[in-house]
Amino acid sequence: RPPFGAGGFEGNIDPELAAVAAELDLAIVTWDIGTVDWMTPEGLGPEKIANIENQFLQQPDKSEYNILMHVTEGTARDLPAFIEQLSDWGFTFGEPEMF
Repeated sequence: RPPFGAGGFEGNIDPELAAVAAELDLAIVTWDIGTVDWMTPEGLGPEKIANIENQFLQQPDKSEYNILMHVTEGTARDLPAFIEQLSDWGFTFGEPEMF
């Protein structure tokens, strides 16, 4: 993903970013759901979970999502509960694609 997603979202692809990605044979991949798990307090508390659910509800026609999470102690702590929550919402998990 481009840093901060800058210039990498569908409909707003930066031409220079696209050229460099093509030159390096890379795909530009961004996220559909931002967890803001890095914001204080770090991790995924009830307020952030509600925000994540709202983001899903705003994209009812999608069947696959990329969820942006960060490597933080709080996210690691909350990840098992988040995976359980996603399962409760009916989501399944795919294997990462190798590009």
